[in-house]
Amino acid sequence: MATRTCASGNRAFEITLSGIPTGSDSLWTVEHIYEKSLSCEIRVPGTDNIVASTEDAAFTRTCDRIDAWLRSKTLTTTLRS
Repeated sequence: MATRTCASGNRAFEITLSGIPTGSDSLWTVEHIYEKSLSCEIRVPGTDNIVASTEDAAFTRTCDRIDAWLRSKTLTTTLRS
């Protein structure tokens, strides 16, 4: 298990990753994403599918998904205005 923080704009997300040993290697997946500003666990589409061979790769992919999710939410809000 590893917990790391990802910031996007003025928001911070605590990401919990889980490493599963597979012989001499590991597979890293996303366990939880906690949004610090809202003080709650959130679900970000696509993070359930993240599987990486290193903690760093899983963390980077998760941060990328969070950024894309936030951009799509901002775009949707802008288009509705």
